[in-house]
Amino acid sequence: MDSTNEIVVGVLVLIIFCAVLILLLRLWIKFLARMRNRSIQKKIAAGKIKDKTLMKLYQRFQKSQNGKVIAMMCFGVNYKLFLRTQSDTYEIYKAEMIRRNLPL
Repeated sequence: MDSTNEIVVGVLVLIIFCAVLILLLRLWIKFLARMRNRSIQKKIAAGKIKDKTLMKLYQRFQKSQNGKVIAMMCFGVNYKLFLRTQSDTYEIYKAEMIRRNLPL
């Protein structure tokens, strides 16, 4: 009986460790995405992104909106977070395209 209790406790510790690891990964991804979006907004506000470059970036993010398979392969359990961050970046580019009166 003692060995089965030890196995159960070991498995529970492993599950808790994995859950904490996934949570930390999720927080790290959110932090990096937030920093990337701030950087993009600062570049746009400073006028460092030309119209042609903005159009290319917008089109690239528009094409990758439904990349669920790649998101699952790269981010695993956190694939929805990846899709959300991609969508946020896309919205930044879209808003700037509209502000500059560029074709969508």
